[in-house]
Amino acid sequence: MGRMKKFAWTLVVWPLACGNESDPTMVEVRDVRVPGPAPDPAYYDVIAPELTIQPGEEKMACFHLASPAEEIAIDFLDTEQGPFGHHVVMLSPKEPQPDGTLEDCTDAADMSKYRTLILPETEIPDGYAVRVPPRTPMVFQFHYVNTGLKPLLVRDYARLHKIPMADVTNWATTMGTTSARFRLPADGSEVIESFDCVIPHDIDVLVLGGHMHEHGAWMKIEMGNDAENLELMYNVEKWVADYRDAPPVELFLTNPRRVAAGSILRTTCAWKNLGDKELAYPEEMCAAFGYTAGSEDQIQCEVSAE
Repeated sequence: MGRMKKFAWTLVVWPLACGNESDPTMVEVRDVRVPGPAPDPAYYDVIAPELTIQPGEEKMACFHLASPAEEIAIDFLDTEQGPFGHHVVMLSPKEPQPDGTLEDCTDAADMSKYRTLILPETEIPDGYAVRVPPRTPMVFQFHYVNTGLKPLLVRDYARLHKIPMADVTNWATTMGTTSARFRLPADGSEVIESFDCVIPHDIDVLVLGGHMHEHGAWMKIEMGNDAENLELMYNVEKWVADYRDAPPVELFLTNPRRVAAGSILRTTCAWKNLGDKELAYPEEMCAAFGYTAGSEDQIQCEVSAE
């Protein structure tokens, strides 16, 4: 196995915004809005709309917008969230909506509406970049799980780092797999979900990682010419809760791994639910993600809930 790197979403703590305690109609809200950064021509910045997340609520919200009028090359996505933030990611919608549309995309059925455009906090080799054509429809997705006792007022941001077109030597794109068909009973038993995806064209794997939440037990990702001859590409023998926000990432930056068209990509997740209720997507997840080169066509494979 290669060197393991961790990527993480930054959490920033802000003070409480309190209502008038003498007025019982005023609800105390915790203000965790992240202020926007100072403008910098090296970045394309996206600020999410404000949203309130109620106590005990888990929500994924999708903000639709278009990229700049000129083509840009992006080599890094920097993000910032408040407490209870789970992730921020830039997606491409299969059915674009008008600029400024904010929609709830928490339901498992919503995952098939988008493809990953740019991964957060994930390095790619020098000279590589993701091509974003003029006015490309984009979705800024942000995910919160409010386990606190007060409503959260949230506002996240993303900074897309641009590099000059003349500095691009290779184009990179994203790869992702996701399953939502699992159910995790609250009995502590081990549940395993394994599903295969077919690689549609030749690729060079640059970065590979996995994603589960705090109930994960172990995870692996395999690739090979067929289902009977798979190579272990990513292996986390003991998943820990911290990996929900900072999963290990396998890097092939100096020696990209060639995978031929028609190959099998197998994602396997295992969990133990020690809680008091059954869990399903999006309370838990099973996903693989990565960057590839060799084609600008994104690879996305989803298994829906049965």
